[in-house]
Amino acid sequence: MKISDLAKSYVRTIVPLAVGLVITLGLRAGVDLHGYSSLIDSAVTALYYIGVRALEHYVDGRFGWLLGVAAAPKYKLATAHRK
Repeated sequence: MKISDLAKSYVRTIVPLAVGLVITLGLRAGVDLHGYSSLIDSAVTALYYIGVRALEHYVDGRFGWLLGVAAAPKYKLATAHRK
């Protein structure tokens, strides 16, 4: 099954958000986060995404599966504005 580049970008955005949420919920279950859960969730999500992208780029492209889809989407340059 071939997945479109747009679908890849959606999946590779949603998966890190879900992972960050799950990790933060796990932390919240055992630790009082003193109202910083949103900040911690954002930081965990960003660190997860950056870490996986670094592994994918510098180590092996197969680490992309940790973002839901192994292949990064390919973007085309727009030549003119759409109306």
